Amino acid sequence: WQKTEAQKRREQLLLDELVILVNKRDALVRDLDAQEKQAEEEDEHLERTLEQNKGKMAKKEEKCILQ
Repeated sequence: WQKTEAQKRREQLLLDELVILVNKRDALVRDLDAQEKQAEEEDEHLERTLEQNKGKMAKKEEKCILQ
């Protein structure tokens, strides 16, 4: 069974479209991964900041005397 020229062109168009879609998907996955990594880094930074501030607040409370 031989493919006609029209079938070959159609097949090539479909393959080209598939490659474009796969490349778009890959770009979306990379963007999502980058966003998740950034969110994790921001969360870690906030946690460190809160821990540092908690320590500072504890020291201030030790110095605070009610009269």
